[in-house]
Amino acid sequence: MEKQKKTDKRFLLIFIAMFVFFFGLAYMLPYTGDDWAWGGQIGIDRLHEHFRNYNGRYLGNLLVIALTRSNLLKSFVMSGTVTGLVFLIHQSVKHKSIATLLLSLTGLFVMPRYIFRQTIAWTSGFTNYVAPTFLVISYICIIKCIFDGKPKFRKGTFALTFLLGLSSALFMENITLYQIAIDIIIIVGTLVGYKRIFAPVISHFLGSVAGCAIMFTNGAYLNIANSKDDYRTMETTSTGILSRIKENLFDVIRKDLALNNVVLNLFIALVCIALVISFFKKDKDCKLFKKLFIRFNLFIVISYTAYSLCRVIYPNWNIFLNYTKYFESVFVLIFGFALIMLSLLCVDEPGVKLRLSFYIVSIAVLTAPLFVVTPIRSRCFFCGYMFFVLFLCEAFGYVFNEKHSLIKNGNLSRILLAFCICGVIFYTTLYGYIFVAERDRNTYIQEQIAEERSTVELPELPYQGYLWDSTPNINSMWGDRYKAYKGIDKNSKLEIVRYSDWKESTE
Repeated sequence: MEKQKKTDKRFLLIFIAMFVFFFGLAYMLPYTGDDWAWGGQIGIDRLHEHFRNYNGRYLGNLLVIALTRSNLLKSFVMSGTVTGLVFLIHQSVKHKSIATLLLSLTGLFVMPRYIFRQTIAWTSGFTNYVAPTFLVISYICIIKCIFDGKPKFRKGTFALTFLLGLSSALFMENITLYQIAIDIIIIVGTLVGYKRIFAPVISHFLGSVAGCAIMFTNGAYLNIANSKDDYRTMETTSTGILSRIKENLFDVIRKDLALNNVVLNLFIALVCIALVISFFKKDKDCKLFKKLFIRFNLFIVISYTAYSLCRVIYPNWNIFLNYTKYFESVFVLIFGFALIMLSLLCVDEPGVKLRLSFYIVSIAVLTAPLFVVTPIRSRCFFCGYMFFVLFLCEAFGYVFNEKHSLIKNGNLSRILLAFCICGVIFYTTLYGYIFVAERDRNTYIQEQIAEERSTVELPELPYQGYLWDSTPNINSMWGDRYKAYKGIDKNSKLEIVRYSDWKESTE
């Protein structure tokens, strides 16, 4: 009992520390890109028009309008959501420990920069990608008992899952479609496994269908289908669809789905190695063919991890010259297949086996709609990335819950705590510097406005690689939106100045 109380206190301290850190991080993040439109009159105009012919991401749109008008509200909501996301991942794991909690947090810290800056570090990206991911994993946390063979739900759960299905369907199109598809898969699975259908799953499915209907009845999608949208396109002919699939797979998906997840891939590979070693120690009479097949799949996982590391170290390396993109596209599919095979062959517990396979299937279902639309960015893969984190934490919990684990859980917790501390220091110093620079830039802009200058100098922010569209294109609508957001006269010209040059001139 005393040991459990001590553990609970540690969990509480970690969650409090996480909330405080993410609150401070969110407070330091500047408003960038689309935030300038949502936080100004454009956002209000879209609201008055009920987002007609804009998009069907109604809850995401409402949330970003609110968050771009109060930095304190933004900080509170973003911190609560990200901390809650880590908590839900931890809760979804069957064999929980402080180590799995720290590992889920580490998964956030090692997120590829391209995804991080477009989701966690960008208010508009956060509302459309992080918020629905929180709702999706909330649902998975509720129905996880189905995987364990002991489906038991509290009264009123069906109402909660209906609301989860409805609300999470009003953020991002591929997540909306994912929910419907994955619920169908779960319904079929429960019919086969339990000879029955569970009310919370049905209610979530109905909520998702209702949300899907609300979303896609927005006129924007008809305009996209009819090629009347200036920004978004969707192919409707068989030739066009095939061409779009090739383009999206070879240019974006092959990289952002898994190849860029270098550190996470390394963690997954290490856990898979431990999983295979643990399996062979328990099953010493394993048949030769099964043993070879397991080793082959482990080889695939290790090879993909090593290859992704090499590509980051030397991005210009093309192993098969012009055919490299085809190789990488096939390699990522084989990598996903290998993870499923290792889960099915090396995990003894049926519940854990089903969970691990479910997470990889979820990544595939989430990615499927992205093959046929444009544009797609790194942020579209945030939810898929979090499913990789779920896979990692679930496999880690299973392997290192075993009594014959190679490393004690306490030692792993200390190692992961060190990773987390490094992550906190890195992001605090990085975005702290950006926060100070943004504050100084705003002061400088206001001084120029007061002097009624016809040309307003706009210093770039440091570490722009960790921000999304922090400097507007002055010869486009973004320059006009930035001027409107900052209160700069629309007839004034903007002149971009390098941050280092500006700092030197002011010292």
